[in-house]
Amino acid sequence: MIYIICEKNSLASNIYDILSKNGIKDICCFSAISPFIWSNETDEYGPYWVNIPKNMTFQDIPYYKKPELVLKKKYNSRLINENGVIKNCLDIDFNNNEVVYLDDDKGTNLSFVFTLFCKYKGVPKNVSLMQLSSLIEQDVITSFNKREAFDINKTNYMLSYTNNMYDASFFLNSMVLFESFKRKNSLKLSKEHIYCLFAVQKKELSYRDNLNHIHNDLLIKGTGKYPPCSLPIIYNYDLYNNIEQKQCFINSIINDLVSCDLLSIHGESTELTERGEFFLNSLHPDCYDPDIFGRIIEWSKLSLDEIDIKISQYIKRYFGKQKRFQSSQWSKNNS
Repeated sequence: MIYIICEKNSLASNIYDILSKNGIKDICCFSAISPFIWSNETDEYGPYWVNIPKNMTFQDIPYYKKPELVLKKKYNSRLINENGVIKNCLDIDFNNNEVVYLDDDKGTNLSFVFTLFCKYKGVPKNVSLMQLSSLIEQDVITSFNKREAFDINKTNYMLSYTNNMYDASFFLNSMVLFESFKRKNSLKLSKEHIYCLFAVQKKELSYRDNLNHIHNDLLIKGTGKYPPCSLPIIYNYDLYNNIEQKQCFINSIINDLVSCDLLSIHGESTELTERGEFFLNSLHPDCYDPDIFGRIIEWSKLSLDEIDIKISQYIKRYFGKQKRFQSSQWSKNNS
């Protein structure tokens, strides 16, 4: 049996349908939905979570401890084979079958999920790499037939690892500092949310632009220190026919900001609300870092220990400045 590990259910279904239709047998497509789980209490979705320190307060910031991402024993998964779709199935024999790592060049979380899955199930003895360039039927078949020995350096593992480590640390600090500005909403602010808020303020991004000019307006050029990259962070975006996902990602970020009253959409324009203006004015100027995406890409080229040092230094500086900035503002307002 050949197990093809995919990040999403839709991708697993597409790959299985194409290969089986073309006479390729003894294959299973396994998908593991992969968003972070930010609570120790919930038991829904996602194969891994981040343990949150209890009773974190303003005094604990800046906080940095290398996050331990723990694979959950219960998670939302699908195994697609000739018998149909089996949900929440962990019954995969990694040791006695070929396991295919499907790399689609998007810099997604699949590689990290795969690593954690191996930690839970054991490392497979026979792992191969299927380099997917598109979902065109012939390309999928060609990619499957040309699969080769798995080499971690040919995947986006390090980029995915770096991005996940940064996001986990960013969340733990921001949930204390930034939540105080957002009152009753429960949005978990990410670097992407922060970037989009400033982009709207600077008239670099609007809802209309997002829909109609996706390539030009979502390319992050930063200050020029790093090569331009896109949201979501990807190395070889032009090689992958995935514009709809990219568009959906940015739209979901904008919708998040609208739902918590930081942005408003009027016709074809997107504007900061009064709360959105207040929020941005409450941020230290360095909270707008248009180079953070380029930094993460550069950090991902280092060793794991060096990546941890870079993230630790950045998080401590970033949130140390923000904490002092907020303390100064509160002192002025209360004087």
